[in-house]
Amino acid sequence: MTSTGSVVLTDRDYALGRRCPRRLLARISARGRSSAGGVAAPAPDRPENLEEIHACLQDAEAMQATWRRLTNARFDEATTPEGIRALPRIRVPSPGGWMLIEPISRTTIRPSALDRLALVSGVFRACDVPVDRVSILSVNKQYQRGEFLSFDELFEWTDCTTAVFDRIHSTVARARRLLELARRAEDPGSCGDKRCPLCRTPRGNREIDDPETLVHGRDQKLRHISSLHEIADASVLRHEQAVQVKAVQQNRPQVNHSELQRFLASCRYPRVFLDFESVNVAIPPFEGIAAWEHVPFQFSVHRQQGPRAPLERAGFLACGEKDWRQEIVGRLLSEVVGAESVVVYGRGLESRSLHRLAETFPVHSASLRACADRIVDLQTPFRKFWYYHPEQRGKMGLKAVSRALLGTGHEELEIQNGLEASMEFWYRVAAPVLRKEIHFAGNGYVDSCGWPGENGGDARETARENLLAYSEMDTAVLVQILAELERVTGLALSTG
Repeated sequence: MTSTGSVVLTDRDYALGRRCPRRLLARISARGRSSAGGVAAPAPDRPENLEEIHACLQDAEAMQATWRRLTNARFDEATTPEGIRALPRIRVPSPGGWMLIEPISRTTIRPSALDRLALVSGVFRACDVPVDRVSILSVNKQYQRGEFLSFDELFEWTDCTTAVFDRIHSTVARARRLLELARRAEDPGSCGDKRCPLCRTPRGNREIDDPETLVHGRDQKLRHISSLHEIADASVLRHEQAVQVKAVQQNRPQVNHSELQRFLASCRYPRVFLDFESVNVAIPPFEGIAAWEHVPFQFSVHRQQGPRAPLERAGFLACGEKDWRQEIVGRLLSEVVGAESVVVYGRGLESRSLHRLAETFPVHSASLRACADRIVDLQTPFRKFWYYHPEQRGKMGLKAVSRALLGTGHEELEIQNGLEASMEFWYRVAAPVLRKEIHFAGNGYVDSCGWPGENGGDARETARENLLAYSEMDTAVLVQILAELERVTGLALSTG
């Protein structure tokens, strides 16, 4: 920023500032540093985390789908003299002036969406654009795509005029206060939200005895303590908390040998270690898919025939150019045939995907459901605290368990988690073919909140390589974790 007066507050800034003023200041500061002299423009204006980026991009796709259906529509922005800006919005002529149309990718309309539209309406009115109606198009969660996409069935129209206009005065007043705060550039302090990526301390960065790592959180009886070492009476704790505290105080893992051995006995050979990656988007890409339904696009498999048998590696990654579900079914069934145990971590995605694919392809239904029935969830002993390592810091996710037991996670990989994998596939691999028409040329809406990095042939191929490495690491880690649990219990299974 070149001067305090050059600060511009967009409606997206407003939504962020309502949640955390500190994050708002960080965004505006970064925007100012990126300006090459002159007034700080609202772009780059990227959300701060993957969930927000994905939501913004899905909103942009909903916006594009709506724009292409309307006639006599305009798509433009407005900025008040004091520096409050409404990012580009769709508006169409109405009897009393203009109707704002806000397509959203969510299936419900939240109060925050009404607040943001109240600010947008106030800005347009201040710029002599007579907005007299406001409608929101939300995604119909019951919609399932047929052969062709039905816009009228996918979106539900809601007239929000009264709810939005009732908020204009208070919303504009709050926006002015946030704008003044941004111009003063004073740290407003923590927002107090434990989910805030800027104000909270991630669990993985806390000391192992930090009370904030306590699983299920700490209640009022434990508010006074500054370390888990201070807890002397385990009766005030839940079972899982007691196990965690004991592990920290003794500085060693806690193992329920009988339960763990019973679990390991269910992991029979031949074993297949399976991991799915899936994509879920608001606008269903293929026939038979519902809005926001998880669709697997990749799997990784490590197979072991017996205790001393070598590992066999296989996998699949969709090309992204057509409906890949039938191909993934064929490839998967050829890899899991004959397996007694299908080992996964967190059975939800794999089990749901197998049953959903069984519904979609009845000819393979029996085989897919049999595969689902053989699932063994490796997260179970950690979720039930049959095994707990103090380095887990109250977390049971695969990355946390891997770092605690094996001393490594996915730090060396380009892709760090499942959501990032999903977005790399959808916005980089599938984009050139399936999504090439979803873009607002020239207006910067998608660019201002887009998926970072280059696109094109080389970037697409690099993304595929990164996806393959990430998925292979997931199943390799499953193999190592199971082997470590067997070592801990002194159990070398040879059941057939």
